[in-house]
Amino acid sequence: MHSELTRKQQLKTNRTATANTVLGNVRARHNDIQKIERTMIELQALMEDLASTIQLQDTQIQQTEQHTEQVKHDTEAGNVQLTKGIEHARRARKMKWWCFGIVVIILVIIAIVLGVIFGTGVVGTGAGNKN
Repeated sequence: MHSELTRKQQLKTNRTATANTVLGNVRARHNDIQKIERTMIELQALMEDLASTIQLQDTQIQQTEQHTEQVKHDTEAGNVQLTKGIEHARRARKMKWWCFGIVVIILVIIAIVLGVIFGTGVVGTGAGNKN
């Protein structure tokens, strides 16, 4: 009987130890699950903050895109104006050379006319004096 009593006590002790081990494992899992739950709640809060930040910045992003489009348009218009300016400068230089040529031709004509007038006048006056 004594051995049976000891045996029952050992079984009870083994069961208690096993139950304590299982209880410890259950508590550890429960703690892990609670930690995961806290992490998920923090992640949800972080995602909500991110969503609200994105919504707040959406207006700024759209404005930046509009400004970028305006700059692109202005740059293209500026390039067109520069092309026109270059063409006008070429025409102005060409016109300047034409004017220079015309002035030179007029000066040559004036020089010829003056040369003829004074040249014949001097030759004519000199020939008349000899006679």
